[in-house]
Amino acid sequence: MKTVSAIGIALLFACQSCSTTSEETTLAVENPGTVSVAESPQTFNLESSLSNSAVIGSSTNKILSTDTIRDNLFLSQYVSENRYLGTVIWTKENETFNPIWQDKDSSDFPPHTFSFVDFDRDGRKDLTLYFGQEEVYGTEVYLNQSSKDYRKENFKLAYQNWNDYSVIVDIDGDGVPELLDSGYEGTEHVEGPEFFLTDDVREQVHQKYDQIARVEGANNFTFNMPNYFKVFNSFVMDSIKVFAYDNGRFTDKTCMYTDYLDWRIGILKQMGTDNRNDSKRINELISYLEKKKTCN
Repeated sequence: MKTVSAIGIALLFACQSCSTTSEETTLAVENPGTVSVAESPQTFNLESSLSNSAVIGSSTNKILSTDTIRDNLFLSQYVSENRYLGTVIWTKENETFNPIWQDKDSSDFPPHTFSFVDFDRDGRKDLTLYFGQEEVYGTEVYLNQSSKDYRKENFKLAYQNWNDYSVIVDIDGDGVPELLDSGYEGTEHVEGPEFFLTDDVREQVHQKYDQIARVEGANNFTFNMPNYFKVFNSFVMDSIKVFAYDNGRFTDKTCMYTDYLDWRIGILKQMGTDNRNDSKRINELISYLEKKKTCN
């Protein structure tokens, strides 16, 4: 995870996917262990039951949030003294909570939003995390290869984008999710040129986004911009790429989605009739998309 100079922990307490709790937990250092449900004195509470387990490696941690991924898979985030420490994923086996994976991260912009989508179609939910704030945007996907025991390899990094929030989509409607990537290289977010949409074109973009981004388990969040995020997430004026899972990793499969590329070209041509838009950039994007329709 990259480190940036500004302090980003405040985002964790404000983001829509997190629910904070003030409960303090004391964690043993470095030795992952199991926690029995029976340890809870009254009504079972996950946060208190995790108090003796641990993987993060700090003696006084606070649980920021705990989310249920599915019936027996849980994700918890930890902070200490207003500093993010990391993420832990747990399973429940025989009334015992067992840590199976952790991601230590004390950077200025730690993950704030999580999605759980099965990219490789093996029946296990894979982890997509988003990190960033202000001018920092990042996406990472970890394939779920979990066993019952704690191993670093239980979630394997398979995709990384350090310049944008990639969107989880199902472009062709076949039930297999893909990642819509803005197409920029490197580790810095790039702001595209200013552009303008007529009401009709905007509605077409919204409809297409609603069609492709409704993926079970995907947290294709709004960036707190309810009237604009569908356009923002569609990367209308960017040289997009579509990444799909293939034999253990994500690869550029843009050329396989010609109908979608034709739709984007049609949107750009409509935008080109508006003299407020950058016609040179639009023509460059149309040429780029035409070339991407051919698989090398």
